[in-house]
Amino acid sequence: MQSKAKKALSLLLALALFVALTACASPSPSPATSAPAGETAAPTESAAAPESPSAGETRPNILHLALEGEAATLDTLKAEDTIALNVTGSLNVGLYIRDADGVPRLALAESVDKSDDNLVFTYHLKDAVWSNGDPVTAHDFVFSWRELADPANALQYSILLRTTAVLNADEVIDGELPKEELGITAIDDKTLEVRFERPIPYVETALAMGSFFPVNEAFYKAQGDQYGTSPETTLSNGAFLLKSYQPSATFIEMVKNPDYVFADRISVDGLTYQVVKDSQQAVLAYENGDIDVVVLGGEQAELYSDAPEFTPVLTGALWYLSPNVLVPGLDNLNLRKALALSFDKEALVKTVLKDGSVPADYIVTKLTHITADGADFRDLTKPFLEVNKELAKEYWQKAPEELGVSEVSFTLLVEDNEATINASQYLQAQIQENLPGVTITIEQMPKKNRVERMAAHDYELALTRWGPDYSDATTFLDLFLTGSTYNYGSWSNAEFDRLEKSASDELINDIPARLKALQDAEQIIGEDAAVFPVYQKANAYLIKPYVKGIEFTTTGTLISRYAVIEQ
Repeated sequence: MQSKAKKALSLLLALALFVALTACASPSPSPATSAPAGETAAPTESAAAPESPSAGETRPNILHLALEGEAATLDTLKAEDTIALNVTGSLNVGLYIRDADGVPRLALAESVDKSDDNLVFTYHLKDAVWSNGDPVTAHDFVFSWRELADPANALQYSILLRTTAVLNADEVIDGELPKEELGITAIDDKTLEVRFERPIPYVETALAMGSFFPVNEAFYKAQGDQYGTSPETTLSNGAFLLKSYQPSATFIEMVKNPDYVFADRISVDGLTYQVVKDSQQAVLAYENGDIDVVVLGGEQAELYSDAPEFTPVLTGALWYLSPNVLVPGLDNLNLRKALALSFDKEALVKTVLKDGSVPADYIVTKLTHITADGADFRDLTKPFLEVNKELAKEYWQKAPEELGVSEVSFTLLVEDNEATINASQYLQAQIQENLPGVTITIEQMPKKNRVERMAAHDYELALTRWGPDYSDATTFLDLFLTGSTYNYGSWSNAEFDRLEKSASDELINDIPARLKALQDAEQIIGEDAAVFPVYQKANAYLIKPYVKGIEFTTTGTLISRYAVIEQ
């Protein structure tokens, strides 16, 4: 009897053969290199697919990874989405690096001295160099953090400076103090001092984020707007160096950095990232040997679930529907509650996604916030907005009278990858079926454009996601503070703001009271249907048997830098 994986491969190869035989005008591009429908891949040097070794040949010591979308930038100050953060994390490193358990370990810092009150951290830097030969100095960190805080740059991840309570971060970001007043100082080339407003228990985890990486000021300014758009305009100090890249490229190639501070731990000679938005194409590329590690979705995840290479990993990422409360209709609480309760999340993850994702009746995901005694915040906090189609109809019956309309229609903004499109179509069908008179129109676009539209508040409904930046509930809850950069829907609640801010201020060392404040704050989001949680994402990986050493963080992020390719 054939296994499900073998059946899947037979079907996929048959499809590939059919495509090849029926092409007429010109040879069909291989599934690994063809552009998604409606897009054209630019013919560049970096768009050449890697070749698989022939029988008897030694396999190149290059790890080939799949990406579900393009890396919009390699500028660590501007990298905000998961894809860009993962790619830039292969090229650069900062004071800390997180291991597979999510624990921050010193990286560019040889040691750190902490004051008794934990308000002053003094870092002593290792001898590290940039890819142009310049030494990495304390001044590089000062420049980077000041650029992150500078209101003239309007960088969205400046929120991390607030979250980590770096001294004067709020005042600098708000334009009340010059950036030189930010609490970071280069004592000398190899000594960096960071001052905090208050002690933050998860601060070292947060400081491992790419936004806190150093930046070489002279090189950065010389490149201007072109920084991070090509190998020639990108500077690295991490595990790998950039070989080929351009914005929206199908392929990104990297080679091992011999000067990396942990170079002796890097076994592969390089990485190749390949953008494949369609899971069927991704599987074909995997089976062809063009990709070593790939994420499956839908039918492919189900068909390969018994394959020995199949590795499901629950991540910390939350997918949710974000209503723009500035849009007429979506400012109505009854309508928001009707929408939030109208779709069956369990059916979505089991019949559409099929990758191990789980229904989300919460904001703070499982695995994100583990208390000092080892308990998960999620297990301690009650869920909300669980599917209830009858109650959804009751809320919907109230909304038209309050709004003075009998029907409403909204456009749902989604990005153009297969899993997101399938999920959005399911949500559209559920909402329209269970709430007669509600019409949902789907608008697809690349992720970069979706994020830009949401940041400009130029949308009605959007299917979006957030993954934890550090190990604390505030990594999700801070998104919804009034005026937060990532509060795309412009929701505001004074009591939520009070509770959330108290958890990062006067309650920071009162663990029981802080936990209660965070729990209450999350419940307010549910009571007000500020967003509609949909599912917590799992990644269903296929990993080639000859690839060893792939690790996953506690939130599911893939760590490839310590991979080994066995010959």
